[in-house]
Order: sequence, then C-alpha cells, then structure tokens
Amino acid sequence: MPHIIVYGPGDLGERIIYQLMPHLQNGDCITVAGRNGEVLQDIVNMAQMQSRALGAQILVRAQPGDLYDHHFWTQWLIHNPADIAIFTASELTWWKLPSLTPTHESLLAQTGFGVWLPFQATLLLRFARILGELPHPPWLVIGPYPDATAPLVKAQGLTRMVGFGNVDELALMAGPGDIRLVAHHSVESALFHGRDLPPYRLYARVADGHWQTHTLLRPFPWPRGTRSHVWTAASAVRTVRALLSDTPCLIHVPGALGLPGGYPALLSRHGVDVALPDVLTLTEAIAINQSAATADGIQGIEADGRVRLTAQCQAAIRGIFGVDVETWGPTVEDWDRITRHLRARLEEWSQNGKH
Repeated sequence: MPHIIVYGPGDLGERIIYQLMPHLQNGDCITVAGRNGEVLQDIVNMAQMQSRALGAQILVRAQPGDLYDHHFWTQWLIHNPADIAIFTASELTWWKLPSLTPTHESLLAQTGFGVWLPFQATLLLRFARILGELPHPPWLVIGPYPDATAPLVKAQGLTRMVGFGNVDELALMAGPGDIRLVAHHSVESALFHGRDLPPYRLYARVADGHWQTHTLLRPFPWPRGTRSHVWTAASAVRTVRALLSDTPCLIHVPGALGLPGGYPALLSRHGVDVALPDVLTLTEAIAINQSAATADGIQGIEADGRVRLTAQCQAAIRGIFGVDVETWGPTVEDWDRITRHLRARLEEWSQNGKH
C-alpha cells in the first residue's frame, strides 16, 4: 500500500492527482502538501469524491507546511515515510511568465528556458535537502525543468530521482514500437516553436533487431495555455506507475538518477536503469544532452551543482534583469539569493506597468 506525496499542487499537480486516482488501490494513500491549506483541502475534497465514484477506499489527506520550515518537514517525513514524492512547485511557472518587450523576447528566443532556471530550482533544492536527511528517502519525481534541476539535486547527494514529461512526450509522439530517444527539454521547445532542433538521437528497432535512426517531426501545434498539462500529467502518472511496478517498464524520463536531459529507462519498484540501444553509450548520450542544453542557455553543470551559463544567456539576463552573472549556485542559499533578486525585478515591472 504505497504512500505518495504531491508537493505544490498547482494546475499541473492537481491534474496529476486526479489522473492518478483510477490507478490506485484500496488502502493506498496520497498526501497533498503545500503552503496554502485552503487550496489543499479543496483538492483533497475533490479527490475523496473521485475515490467514492470509483468505488475505492483511497486515503487522501492534506498537509500544509512551508518548505522553509526544514525541521517540520524532516520530522513529518520521518514519521510518515513515503514511497514516492512528486514535486511540482516552483517560484514561477512557464504559463505565468511576465509580458516582455520585443527586445527581451528576442533575447529569450536566442537563449531558451535556462533564463528561468533559478525559479524552477530553489524550492526543489530545499525539498531535496530535506529528503537527503531521511533514513529512507522516497523516489523523487520532479516536475520543474528536470533536465536541468535533476543534476542540481544530485549534487546534494540525492540520486533516487526521475523527472517526467519532456523526453517522454517526444518519445510518445515518435510513434509505436521499440523507440529509444535521447533528448533535452530544449529539443521539445524548439520542435514546437519551429526552430532548428538541438542535438538529439532517436532510434527505432527494426524487424531484424537492428536500430535505425529517425527524425523527430511535429505532429500538431502546441496547445495554448495549460491544456498541455493534461499530457504532462499523463506522463507523470506513467512514471509513477512504472516506479510502483514489480516488472521493469520501459519509459522515457528526464533527469534519470540526476543525469542531464532525457533518456530511455527501465523503471520499477526495484530501481531505475538507463536503457540505451546498444549502438549508443551512456557517455555519448550524456554528451548529446549536454550539447543540447546550450540551446537553453546552459553551458554546463558542475559536479558541485554550479551552473555555467552561455554568453547568450548571460546577455539575456543582463538585458532583462540588469544582472551580470556567469554562473549560478552551487548552494541552496545561492539559489535563494538570486531567485529573490530576480523576483524583485519582476515585481518592479508589475508595479511600474513597464520594463
């Protein structure tokens, strides 16, 4: 009877909870955790009614609490051990990005999502620090930009993690059959925005057992607003179900075991193993994703969690936020500091009504 925690259930996290419910069994438990107790209880009420409609007896409960209360969460998790922790909280979500001037939009188009990395990383790293102090940490399933944030979590000593979405979504689009895809978040972003694709590698097993390379094609325009969260939530549910399975399931995940970018992997309750085709080594796959990360403005991520930014990303941050920076991190306090500074700049824009 697994215990699953969903921390930070905004629009995406709430969809994950509702999509996950039909796959749970009597006696399973979901804890909906986050800062806003009123919102948490609303979600719990709906999930409990869904459980009744499904004819199941699934325990759904709310647990409010701020991640800055480190002692509370450490003690709570020790006394309420979890099997899986799904983390979907961030300081700024992609669909609430501020309105930018044409000049700033141009800067971002040359840089990618890496400009917003501090907003995706800072809360996650606090949560990872808490998990790292547990005697038996749960599997961490990462929502916020796992292609880049998972290596930062690994730098804190935590490796029981996978992300969801991104490479899994691309692999599902690539078609049926035995598909193996190595791809970074920047590839999906470029595909749906009509830009040249960063490096990736897509293989399909053919009839004679050999691997044949293929090209990614955009199957449809990217949906507007948060409608794509239905798709991403389904990927999260696929990932969780695989982690609860006794039999290894082949699925594509970003940030597997703290690696940069996305990979095919075998997931089960026994662990995670990267499952590349025999024509590609793990070293080569990592190099592909590291190269693709530059399209998101990330030149490299050091073993201690320090992020080196590309020249284009540095220029975008300077032009948008007025900050000169070559690296971010590596400590949680460093990420907090830069996130507060960038958020203050965003709030100035909002108050002034212009940039």
